[in-house]
Amino acid sequence: MPLFRWNESKSCTRETALKEWVKQGGPCLEPLLTGCAFQTLLADSYHAACRTADMASRPYSLHASVAFLQTTLGQPAEALRAVIGGFHDKRLEEYRIAFGPRDGNTVFHGVIWPLLGAEDETSDVVGEIESLLRESGIKEILVHGQQFPYEFCDDCGAPLYPNIEGDSVHAEMPEQNNAPSQTLH
Repeated sequence: MPLFRWNESKSCTRETALKEWVKQGGPCLEPLLTGCAFQTLLADSYHAACRTADMASRPYSLHASVAFLQTTLGQPAEALRAVIGGFHDKRLEEYRIAFGPRDGNTVFHGVIWPLLGAEDETSDVVGEIESLLRESGIKEILVHGQQFPYEFCDDCGAPLYPNIEGDSVHAEMPEQNNAPSQTLH
């Protein structure tokens, strides 16, 4: 017997089922997730669903990071710079995106963009990252062509991010004196 609606007949595709699920399921889930951002996805096999969720979370993490920095620093996105670097172990493993002030070399925050599925050096992942950053309001984006070593901080284990000079550095938020307390959810 068919397990999913799109298996029942040829008139219902996955895309049609997703549209209906968003239309019907979204309003049912929204009261349960008050104040939370969520995206409804179709049911799938375990590993396929995890991969789909991982791919959907990458753009969200970039937008959320820019919003977080704008709120925390009290500055518009235009005041930030993004630096993108490819981090390699034996091959390209991930891109790391560092956020810092447009007029400085420090790194405030970073996001990891892991390569998933068939993505590799030949994929236009950097172009996708750049377009998402521009959507978020970042005007200055620097892409390093060099290969960064796949390394982490020896003391705390945090990933290191590229700065504008091409070094791998620790991301640290600036200290804020007399900053009003804010609750971020």
